[in-house]
Amino acid sequence: MLQPTFRPIISVIRVTPDRSCVEVNLDMEGLVASGFGNVIGDDTMQAAGVATCEAVDRLLPDGYELSLAWVELFKRSDDRGEGHAVINVAVELRTLGRAHPETLLGAALVHHDIEVAAVRATLDGLTRRLAPAILS
Repeated sequence: MLQPTFRPIISVIRVTPDRSCVEVNLDMEGLVASGFGNVIGDDTMQAAGVATCEAVDRLLPDGYELSLAWVELFKRSDDRGEGHAVINVAVELRTLGRAHPETLLGAALVHHDIEVAAVRATLDGLTRRLAPAILS
């Protein structure tokens, strides 16, 4: 039997001109949710993950809460110096009635834009686990 999936459309990922904030807008079947993450130093991928968690939080029913635990950039190259960059993300999901948060992991390749990859990695960690909550 197929499980329902939570697949919001990423409609906006914007870094402010002064690079102090990242805005993420997600569209879930016409319901648009926004999130904002403050950039600390020059870490826009952390801010993008925070903004994504905030936007998804707005799509969740009462009793759920998300927070970004960590985000890391991993680079690997082969003998020829060619390689890929991957963003790994851990998100903590707190639910009413559970004593401890559940840690959800996600990953995404960095193609051109590190903020886009951070948003995709964050959503990757959330999609299967949150589908029943959001789609019910």
